[in-house]
Amino acid sequence: MEIKGAPGSAMRYLLMCSGAPPLFMRLSHRIYNTKLDGLQDRRRKLTDADRSEIETRYKHGEGSLNSLAREYGVSKKTVLLIVNPDSKAKNDQHIRDNWQKYRAGREQQAANIRNVRRHKMELYKRGELVPESREEWNNMD
Repeated sequence: MEIKGAPGSAMRYLLMCSGAPPLFMRLSHRIYNTKLDGLQDRRRKLTDADRSEIETRYKHGEGSLNSLAREYGVSKKTVLLIVNPDSKAKNDQHIRDNWQKYRAGREQQAANIRNVRRHKMELYKRGELVPESREEWNNMD
């Protein structure tokens, strides 16, 4: 059985003795791979209800791009991408074509991943993490 890691590491010893990762590793793996729901994802500023309300209000002429953006605390472009599907499609295509320009460096990517994992673990400890399917979590053999 080939196990990578420092020869005297505790993790190596646990894996050699049991043949399976310990429970805390399986749990953390499930936590880290659970998708965040709604505003749990700190990158989101608007809920799905807010997005549909912006779209409805703009269609009925109850606000301009600027006024809706100010009211919801987002940029004018965010509101434009919500109310205009053509602009959203054009923006998505631009990002697909030029993704290399937007990619963070290796160190920044590692820091981002650590921050997201720390945030998910905090949500789990507070009981706020919503797994996609509870059955997967319950089968923790």
